[in-house]
Amino acid sequence: YAYVFYNKQKAMANTRLAYYYMKQGKFKITTDLLDQVVKIYQSLNDSLGISNCYNNAGGVLMEMGEVPAAIESFKKSIVIKEMLASRKRMSAADRFNLSNSYNNMGIVSLETGKIKDALAYYQKSLELDTDPNSSIRSVAYEGMGNIFDHLNDSANALKYYRLSLAASVNRKDTAKIAETIEHIGLHYLKREMMDVALPYFWQTH
Repeated sequence: YAYVFYNKQKAMANTRLAYYYMKQGKFKITTDLLDQVVKIYQSLNDSLGISNCYNNAGGVLMEMGEVPAAIESFKKSIVIKEMLASRKRMSAADRFNLSNSYNNMGIVSLETGKIKDALAYYQKSLELDTDPNSSIRSVAYEGMGNIFDHLNDSANALKYYRLSLAASVNRKDTAKIAETIEHIGLHYLKREMMDVALPYFWQTH
């Protein structure tokens, strides 16, 4: 028990350090730390820990511009989480973790022009997440808004941006509120509706 406890604490500490160094732009140190975390969880036979580490690594690789490697890392995370989900009844934490991975694949699919894949991942995320005001739903709704904005479907873009905004407002997530308001402003700006766009930009300052 002491061995497991110590190593899980070490893995969590290294994950926090990796996040810190990622924010500093020190990606080599970040990836080295995450490699250590994967090895720790592998030694503990902790599949969920391994999966979460692959998900974190995918985020780092995206920051580094290593998109194909990020996609592979996110996919590894999803495969493990789906396997775990098939073996037992999913807890709220399980649903959150898998939904988060689906959102990440939605983001990277949209960025690489795979619109249908992005939409499918966001829909999977929303099907799993049961909290109407969760951060998961905010991200998925905003991602779907981005998809419909890209497809020039203004009605659906605004529908999903507003759903994202409502979830963020309900949980008082000021950073996400500002981000979504800016997306709405940009949506109108791209359509040369400056008078409509400006009030949204004012709200973010």
